[in-house]
Amino acid sequence: ISPEAVSYSMLRGLDVIQADCRKLPLPDNSFDIVFSLGVVEHFDETIQAIKEHLRVCKPDGKAVIIVPHYTSLSYFGAVLWKHVRWGLKYDMITAIGKAYTKNRFRKILINAGCKNIKILTYFGSAPFKVLTGKLNKRLAYSIENSGYSKNFGHLLFGISTK
Repeated sequence: ISPEAVSYSMLRGLDVIQADCRKLPLPDNSFDIVFSLGVVEHFDETIQAIKEHLRVCKPDGKAVIIVPHYTSLSYFGAVLWKHVRWGLKYDMITAIGKAYTKNRFRKILINAGCKNIKILTYFGSAPFKVLTGKLNKRLAYSIENSGYSKNFGHLLFGISTK
């Protein structure tokens, strides 16, 4: 929805539009894959946004919706950091978004009309590299590929069909 992001993308030759994901100005059944990273958790109409993602997805297409994982240490760290950095003057839902447990996220996807839902967790090493001062990349990558990532990763990937 950011004009700056649209301009940045156009400068790189991408065909983009500026729109609110809760009401996309696109025809039904337009895309093979709809990918949403860090978007739907920032407002109250999460289910409406996911329904809109499904509307523009082709019947045999996939929707990939990615949100923060509530049980992740990274999410708690982000909340703490935002409070330290900004104090309590900002609404945390707007600033960093809501986070979900796997079960809650699955229920939201079901309520939005998603089918064949698969939920994965992921812990990218980038946040951990920041925490370690970028000194211990080997440790960051080992955590990324560990059981921690599988169970407590900072992102939930909801992969579904229409």
